[in-house]
Amino acid sequence: FFSGFAGFGLTAFLKIILGGPYAVVLASLLAAVASTLVVAPFESARVRAMAAPLSRVSLVDSLRTETRRFAAIDALLLKDLSFAVVKFSAFDLVSDYLYAAYPFFQTSLPASLLASLLAGSVAGALAALVSQPADAAFTRLETTRGPDSADPRPSPRDPNQPSSKRPTANVLDALAAVYRDDGLARGLYAGAAERAVFASA
Repeated sequence: FFSGFAGFGLTAFLKIILGGPYAVVLASLLAAVASTLVVAPFESARVRAMAAPLSRVSLVDSLRTETRRFAAIDALLLKDLSFAVVKFSAFDLVSDYLYAAYPFFQTSLPASLLASLLAGSVAGALAALVSQPADAAFTRLETTRGPDSADPRPSPRDPNQPSSKRPTANVLDALAAVYRDDGLARGLYAGAAERAVFASA
């Protein structure tokens, strides 16, 4: 709920307050930071619960036992900030283009809503594609950092351990590890099409 409010309500409010040509970018950045700080523990718990389905650990159990709720905040911020900036910037650009190129969209409320729907779909898909590598890095960070502990540093690396299972220290390390293990299409952009469809809906 808060993520949705920050994504749309807070962005719209801040855009009015800030004003100026870069208002949409600044507003979406500030709103995304506020949203990310709130949802970070839930995202962390969700990814870790999904990573081990055979253990039958529920989301509630994962959230309750999570002790390093902000261990991968750098990757989550990168993902959410890039998503928000691209989405709201693209929405404004596509909306302006539709209204300018096709006056039909200005003739009635249903036509205007259709323009917003089309712009939102394009913007959501584009934002998902741009932020996909950061999402892959976040998943890698959360699924390789091992058991929770008070120490945020990753465990020592075992050279005999598959690289996909080795702990990663930060978002750049995770991005490099994903790319090194699986490349671009099957690594950093694995599942990008599904995520783009979901974000455009």
